[in-house]
Amino acid sequence: MLRGRRISGGLTEPRPRDRPPTIVDIARAAGVSRTTVSAALSGKGRLSEATRARVREVAEQLQYVANPSARHLQAGRTGAIGVYISEMLFRFGFYMEFVFGAALAARSETFALTVMTASGPSPTAVGHVDGAIVVDPVIGDPYVRTLIESGVPVVAAERCLEPGLTPRVTIETDYQGAQRDLLDHLLARGARRPALIGMEMDISVGHRLDAIYRRWCVEHGIEPCIRKVPLDRVPAGLHDAARELLTGPQPPDAILGAGDGVALAVQAAARDAGRTVGRDLLTASSVDSEPLRLVTPSITAIDAPPRDIGRDAARTMLDVLRDEDVPAELLRPKPTIALRESTAGMLGG
Repeated sequence: MLRGRRISGGLTEPRPRDRPPTIVDIARAAGVSRTTVSAALSGKGRLSEATRARVREVAEQLQYVANPSARHLQAGRTGAIGVYISEMLFRFGFYMEFVFGAALAARSETFALTVMTASGPSPTAVGHVDGAIVVDPVIGDPYVRTLIESGVPVVAAERCLEPGLTPRVTIETDYQGAQRDLLDHLLARGARRPALIGMEMDISVGHRLDAIYRRWCVEHGIEPCIRKVPLDRVPAGLHDAARELLTGPQPPDAILGAGDGVALAVQAAARDAGRTVGRDLLTASSVDSEPLRLVTPSITAIDAPPRDIGRDAARTMLDVLRDEDVPAELLRPKPTIALRESTAGMLGG
């Protein structure tokens, strides 16, 4: 069965009931060529404003929806953005949330998001994406070099520390400022011997958090105390490191977990050591997550939602693909501190 749609100007153009309108339908209804319709809808071509407006009016009346795949092909693109996360990082919930945020931003502009891996028969093939986002580039990861040297634009979410490798754009979050705010908060709550426990990961954020902690300790006349645990010993190694500190001769009165999940292991070790979190021991985390909000006592953390970071990285990549003037380095605003029960009371109070 055919149905007709009345177009302003008196034209009625039948088409199958269940078939969506195409550029051909618009061209017939508007009395112009398919080339003219394509130019009018894409904003390209040397058309009069009257013709362009006429075509768009007809397209709207026909309820035409552009095919995103065809539009990407017309622009010489695949319509996909890649996101690469080192396999060693996939165990942490932060990165999956990052991917969700990037996917939502990409989908809003009809781009697909594909997760790239360094494994497989052809790890050097990157032609199936228009650009790639590398999240927390790990020093020594050969696939990061493969991507940056492939010719596709690369946006690095946090700095690439590998010598000689320069992404098209580096977008960072001001974790240094937030880390300093968190340490100042611990000091204000009475902490005088804050320790830092983290994981052995060669990524920019880890190095920056360590550096700001050391600098802050020097500024306040405090002896730095840092413990790093190999990834293959997580989470048991984090628990053991915290318990060792808390039962040692000069135990810390506050512990800052520098990484996803560290503070939960610290909290468990504190209970085993007979410490009361929020009173005679303060705990905090450089990375927030849902478990930190739900555990008792809840844990103070730097509030930098990974979905927002992923969204901003994807939007930056889309700007690059649109040939906009994007700076080589971007800094996201300083995150706030989510204050919770683990730092609620004065030490000894």
